[in-house]
Amino acid sequence: MFEGIDPRNVKREDEAMSVTLRQVANAYFARPGMLKESTRREMDRHIEQVFEKWKDRPIASLTEKECRKRFQEMATKGLRGKGPAPVQATIAFTTLRTLCNWAGNEYRKQDSSPIIAVNPVANLKADMKRHAGEPKDRRVELEHIGIFWNWLQETRGKTNERLARAGLCGCESVIAARCGSNNETPRECPMHAPRVRASAFSARRR
Repeated sequence: MFEGIDPRNVKREDEAMSVTLRQVANAYFARPGMLKESTRREMDRHIEQVFEKWKDRPIASLTEKECRKRFQEMATKGLRGKGPAPVQATIAFTTLRTLCNWAGNEYRKQDSSPIIAVNPVANLKADMKRHAGEPKDRRVELEHIGIFWNWLQETRGKTNERLARAGLCGCESVIAARCGSNNETPRECPMHAPRVRASAFSARRR
């Protein structure tokens, strides 16, 4: 004990201030029953790829300036500089904002104040909102086709049926009208395309 300072408290504060982004993520993921496995994998991918250079740094050392710079890099150039990725940039920095918020609540200084006083991602909300528009292509995942088709069965006889079929077929509503209400399965639809590869379900905006 020196001048009323407990060295054990100093040590705990030093440990809290040195906890890395990777360590915070691991602790966040380890909470039982709090995250779906798919969500954990997605967040972990952001840590390992988007924030690869930061993952072993103390999370409290991240600044708004460098977060803004990295966000703009991702939004305009993508992960590997092959093209803009604004939606992925927004999702990745949402992950970082979540982890910073959680770290601020979980890790404390000697005076019980959070190790992160101001979330470095907080002031990026305007940029994230501006870049959070629709992705450059609209991909329909295969598992969503079944969900959509089941929903479509429930809409039979309703006024939005033709529009729903247009969404499933990826075509104009007038063309989708060819899919008569007597078709009981997607295969019986006159617009059914047999043996279509998964990539064919990627409907691009024109």
